Amino acid sequence: MKYHYQFVSKNSARVELIAEYDSELALIAEAAKIGKASAELLSLFRKGIANYLPGAVESETVFMNFPTVALCKFGQPALTSEISATKGPFEQLSFEL
Repeated sequence: MKYHYQFVSKNSARVELIAEYDSELALIAEAAKIGKASAELLSLFRKGIANYLPGAVESETVFMNFPTVALCKFGQPALTSEISATKGPFEQLSFEL
């Protein structure tokens, strides 16, 4: 699978799936036929976000042109295992040296 990315904001990108193989074409065709995203299709968007921004964790997929184009929202994982109770796990941490 190939991906086309378009930056939307600091925590979202438009991702387009571009099928290369017959199995990928069949997966997209099946999703279009039933009108529902399978776990396998959603995993392709998660993989796309991981390729787009290493370390990013996809939090939501909003289809713009089902089943090949979606707005993918994501966050960055915390840099340490200790997360303050006042900060969420996707907020950027700052460090003083």
